[in-house]
Amino acid sequence: MRGVRRLIVTAAVLVAPVASWVAAEVLTGRELRRQLRRLEALGRPMSVEALRPAPVEETENAAIVLRRAFAVMSGGTTNFTALAQAFERLDSLWAGETPVFDRLHADASLAAETRSGLARPEVVAALDLLRAAAARPRCDWRLAYERGPNLALPHLRPLGQGVSLMCLRSWAASRDGNLGEAFDWAGAAFSVAGMAFEDRTVVSFLTALHAQRRVLDTLPHILGPDAEAIEALGTAVARRRAELRSQLAVALDAERILFSDGVFHRLLDPSVAAADPPDSPRLLPRGFERWLGVLRPFVRANYARYLRLHHRLQEAIGSPSDHGLVGLERRVGALPGWAVFCKLLLPDVAGVAERAAEAELAHDIASLGLALELHWLRSGAYPDSLDDLGDAGAVSIPLARIPPVRYIREANGVVLVPEPSLAATGGRLVRGIRGGGAYRWEVRR
Repeated sequence: MRGVRRLIVTAAVLVAPVASWVAAEVLTGRELRRQLRRLEALGRPMSVEALRPAPVEETENAAIVLRRAFAVMSGGTTNFTALAQAFERLDSLWAGETPVFDRLHADASLAAETRSGLARPEVVAALDLLRAAAARPRCDWRLAYERGPNLALPHLRPLGQGVSLMCLRSWAASRDGNLGEAFDWAGAAFSVAGMAFEDRTVVSFLTALHAQRRVLDTLPHILGPDAEAIEALGTAVARRRAELRSQLAVALDAERILFSDGVFHRLLDPSVAAADPPDSPRLLPRGFERWLGVLRPFVRANYARYLRLHHRLQEAIGSPSDHGLVGLERRVGALPGWAVFCKLLLPDVAGVAERAAEAELAHDIASLGLALELHWLRSGAYPDSLDDLGDAGAVSIPLARIPPVRYIREANGVVLVPEPSLAATGGRLVRGIRGGGAYRWEVRR
């Protein structure tokens, strides 16, 4: 009898883990299928083919012209890893603590050297190609999306450098008194910067934000008595601002399909990883694949939680509230401790959302600055307060949706800076914050 009891206990000890594993396999598989069906029902893209841009004619594809421009910028090479000397010198102007246009304004010899550099034949040739690319409606680099996590984006760095070069060219045209040409170059730079969005990845999204910020930093330094051109710039700024959230939603979908889905599929099915090119980085240490079958319920649970969180992030991005991006960090922080793969595979959503929110604010401050310039052109003075702006024509006046803004009228110009950035710097007005952080609009006459 004792032997029978021992046999039953032994069998229970052996069967219980197996039964638990089977139950977990069934439940996690059911939850994963439910999350996938929900995304599909909402019309979210679910495959690489659904994500891939529609074909574009070569005569309309800016990537073909940009590739030629980048080759000129890199001294005739096609790997775009380094700039030729003439371009390196111009690009280095954007480095340093003091904003580039402040240095150019204060240092006449540096300004003359910069304008001389912009007049070099190879620089002129690259700029002509960049402006020609800006006139094309689409930009398709024929990216190998099927490589998933191994997708290469070698064009992003020279694209940002090209936008910086166009901003300098816009500044030089304004110094020559060619305001129409200066505005044209700024508009073209906006177009090229926005072409990074068409890659549909988070990295490309951030590159586009950085490039657009360079253009916004340039605008206060190229203004002049041309109300029609200022209205055109205001329209372009408002249009770029309006597309930011939809582009962020697309980028997060691409992140899911190309990277996170690909990683989960490789964890759940080692044969997928076995089909990767030999030069692909390994996701797991060698020999770990043998344990994946045992860990499959755990991986499925992580995958389902990732998809559920992704859906919530998309809801927050699509919120009509102008504070919809604020909730992203809180949602990412709500992950349970066991969701380790989610924490590893989710992009830095809080950081990306913060950058997107900063970009929205920067565009709004720029619109407000352009509206002030129109007021100055029409009345000969800046208004006593922002509430007195009145009708700014085609330029948006986004006072209702932005944080409190410090408006400072000075004898020779105007300054706009959002109040949160003043609090973060102890009340000091920090000149020329570039890249991330608060955007400052300053016009000196």
